[in-house]
Amino acid sequence: MKIAAKIFEKATVRGLADYLIYGLPPEPDERDYNERLDATYNEFEKIALEHDPNGATDLLSTANDMACENACVYLEIGIQAGFLLIADMMKNIQGECQGYNDDEDSFASRVMAKDIRRALDILLDEDGDKQKAYEILERWGKQKAGSQEGDGD
Repeated sequence: MKIAAKIFEKATVRGLADYLIYGLPPEPDERDYNERLDATYNEFEKIALEHDPNGATDLLSTANDMACENACVYLEIGIQAGFLLIADMMKNIQGECQGYNDDEDSFASRVMAKDIRRALDILLDEDGDKQKAYEILERWGKQKAGSQEGDGD
């Protein structure tokens, strides 16, 4: 059990991100998000002021805009990846619970995967109807909840 405890110590959002981005185990860091962001911002501001004290405000503003846009893009990518992981997990769980040879379940899984992809496409489109995506995902959630209630009787 000591092996599992060591694994769970490393199972953090930061640990996962460090591994996926850098291929490295996480370095312990007790600072919160604000402290980490402030440290990098202050370092950048110090260097920007050294190079161009007069234009530093424009440089800092542009760097902030760039960092904000990067954060938004990577958040959107992360959300999409999360939906795909959930869809894959649901498919695997459904297959384990009900067997892989059931044609009706296989068809339902394909339809569910198609609907999830459709919802993701809607979410990707800036002008997409977010409510429609929500309704698609909610329908599968209600259907799954209803089938679980029926199984327990």
